[in-house]
Formats: sequence, structure tokens, C-alpha cells
Amino acid sequence: DRAQCEGTSFSHADLEGASLVKTNLERADLRQASLLHAVMEGCVLSGAQLSDLDFRSPTLGRMSFAGADLRRSVFAKCELRGSDFRDTHLEDADFKSANLEGANFQRAKIGGASFRHASLKQADLSEVNGASVDLSGTNLILTKARRAKLIGADLRVADAVGIDLDRADIRWADLRNADFTKAAMDTTRIWGARIGNTVLPPNMSHWKLILGVSRVVGFVTRRTSKFKEA
Repeated sequence: DRAQCEGTSFSHADLEGASLVKTNLERADLRQASLLHAVMEGCVLSGAQLSDLDFRSPTLGRMSFAGADLRRSVFAKCELRGSDFRDTHLEDADFKSANLEGANFQRAKIGGASFRHASLKQADLSEVNGASVDLSGTNLILTKARRAKLIGADLRVADAVGIDLDRADIRWADLRNADFTKAAMDTTRIWGARIGNTVLPPNMSHWKLILGVSRVVGFVTRRTSKFKEA
């Protein structure tokens, strides 16, 4: 516990059952390490190489992953309230049904990742880059997503009450059956988004008509392009 292991290589290491509580693993290489039943609560993993790791078995708790490479890593159903994911690479990561309440994802790259049915309540997604990210059924109550790039994101059935989307980009996202009651969306880029049973703030009601038109325009444009290519 509390060991200083900055920059150490644990690649392919067997860490099964290891107690790594509050260990400093900053810039360490844990790619393809076995973490079965390891206890990692309070670890510092800033800048570490962690791609393709399965974190479902270790005991995690609040963690610091700032700047780490976590591409394709699995965090499904993990307890990660208040964890630090700032500036991380999370492309294609799996956070399905994870508890990420209050976690910090500022400037993280989350393209292709799945947060389906996860809790991101009061989390900070400011300036994330997340094209085609799956946020369907996700708890986004009071989440900060200022300047977030979520083009083509799946937000179906998301509970986004009070979310802050100031200057965010959610063009072409799927917003069907999502609830944006009291959301800050005045400056949100929303053209082409798909709606249906979507609850928007009262000052955004006119967007339902505009979005309907934008979907038709997009469909016609794509059909015309295919016709020209034929």
C-alpha cells in the first residue's frame, strides 16, 4: 500500500489479488496485466498505459486516471464516483451501468465509448470529444457538458434534466424519448438531431419544427448525392 511506482512497467504482470491501495502508478505501463480481485482504491494512474484492461474485478473506488490511455478498457458496473478522467483517451471504452456520479471527464476523448445506463449525475463532461458516443438511458441530471462535441451521439431515453450544454455540439444526435427539462441549451448546436417524445426546455419548443425540417433536408441531400453517384 502507498508504494511509489511511477513509470514502472507491469506489462503482462500477474497482479491477481494485489493490494495497491493509494499506490502511485503515475505513467506506469499496465497493458495486458492481470488485475483479478486486485484492490486499487485511491490509486494514482495519471498518464498510465491502461488500454484494453478489464477493471470489472478490481476494487476501485475514487481513482485518478488523468491523462491515461484507457482505450477499449472495460469499466462496466464499476463504482467510480468522483474519479478523475481529465484528458484521458477513452475511445471505445465500456462504462455500461457504471456509477460515475461527480466524475471529471474534462477534455476526455470518448468517441465510440458506451455509457449506456450509467450514472453521470453531476459529472463534468466539459469539452469532451465524443462523436457517436452511446449515452442512451444514461443519468445526466445536472451534468456539465459545456463545449462538448457529441455529434451523432445516442441520447435516447437519457435523463438530462438540468444538463448544461452551453455551446455544446449535438448535431445529428438521437434525442428520442430523452428529457431535457430545465437544460441550458440556448447556444447548443442541434441541427439534424432526431427527436420523438423528446422533452425540451420551453424556450426550445420551436426547435421541434426546425429539427423536423432539418431531418427532411438531410434525407433529401443524401438521396440526391447517391443519385448523382449512380
